[in-house]
Amino acid sequence: MTPSRHRLTNFQPIQLRGILVADKKHFEAIGKGDMLVQVPNGDKSKKIHVKDVLYALNLGVTLLSVACIIQAGYTLYFKQQGCQILDPKNCQIGTIPITNGLYGIRVKTLLQANTATEDPLTVTPDELHRLMGHISTDAATKLVKDHLVDRIELNES
Repeated sequence: MTPSRHRLTNFQPIQLRGILVADKKHFEAIGKGDMLVQVPNGDKSKKIHVKDVLYALNLGVTLLSVACIIQAGYTLYFKQQGCQILDPKNCQIGTIPITNGLYGIRVKTLLQANTATEDPLTVTPDELHRLMGHISTDAATKLVKDHLVDRIELNES
């Protein structure tokens, strides 16, 4: 599931589908598509293709289920140091570290605050999502496009 419509290819609207997540919050999926996910593997990383990822506008972060990754042909091994991901040929393509009891990938982006004397800050929709406190990417993008945020420009290429 993802709030990031721009990360989905082959996007298709779907009939409203309710989603209940672990903390008992309820979301509505309104579409689905395919997504490339960057998986860390030591100093390198590998992209995996996950199909039929649900699009839920109000979700705060992207969540991928074990079932989605397995359906894409990968094998997962959960260990104390992290979750190892093997491709269909049993070659390790990545390890997702465990932090505070959760397996997660953090996207690292260095962004500085923009003062009134500087040129506008140009960011991608994903960077904007993080700058705005992890509100959905579409909601953050709409704020910029509706001119409700000053000194930020979007790079959607």
